[in-house]
Amino acid sequence: MIRNDMSLYTQIVQRTRQHPLIMGIVNATPDSFSDGGESEDKTELERRLHNWDRLGVDIVDIGAESTRPGANEVCVDEQLRRLQRVWSPVVQSQSYISIDTRHAAVAKWAIKHNAALINDVSGGTFDPGILEVAADHQVPFVVMHSVALPATMQKNPTYADVVAEVVAELQRRVDSAHAAGVEKVIIDPGIGFGKTYQHNLALLQNLGAIKSHLRLPLMLGVSRKRLFAEMLGISDPKQRDTATALLHACVSPYVDIARVHNVANIAMLRKVQNALSHDNT
Repeated sequence: MIRNDMSLYTQIVQRTRQHPLIMGIVNATPDSFSDGGESEDKTELERRLHNWDRLGVDIVDIGAESTRPGANEVCVDEQLRRLQRVWSPVVQSQSYISIDTRHAAVAKWAIKHNAALINDVSGGTFDPGILEVAADHQVPFVVMHSVALPATMQKNPTYADVVAEVVAELQRRVDSAHAAGVEKVIIDPGIGFGKTYQHNLALLQNLGAIKSHLRLPLMLGVSRKRLFAEMLGISDPKQRDTATALLHACVSPYVDIARVHNVANIAMLRKVQNALSHDNT
């Protein structure tokens, strides 16, 4: 676990080079693409979070609005209702809490109730007030690349050079965050958000260059995503956990936070990487 006196952002920046921090996903939604409704059972959520504590999960990322392709916006009041129903077990876990939201009011409520990071799939463009919330409370802010809204983002996404354009747009969003007073910024290339399979592959192949150009911590969210259906023919999202871990094994030198559903696989990868990184002869 990493919840101690050192700030979360400092720990992200100074993470050990063997492995990324583990961010476990809690979807307080009925319509997530891979696990919608699973967090409705508070007892089951408590069991899951207790197991995550045992595995050493660093951050719990909780969201109350699905941003899967085709999803519609959920109003603030409904998001808060969903969060309040499951918030108690999350706060009792040993991990830092990240709030996954595009809405300033939701982010503000979550920070008031012990959230330590804001994860905004719009990168601060949907509700610019969220940047003020992050600045006022000096919490880390994830700037993700996405195009359009979830309801329309997968309608013929087109780039002349996806890597260059994603880097340029991320830089603009980072600059906006800094201009608003946000000092602790994390980047996310937004795999699956307004990208085709080939776009996603190009970004994954160039994570090192993306991180090197922007010179900021990088979070990666590929867990259970459709790219594995196209890459490996796995249609059921819940059957994509092994593929998710294998991909993380390939790109871990460039990733500071691994955002995943199945944390056990990434915890196992962490142990393997740690074992291989030490001289045991």
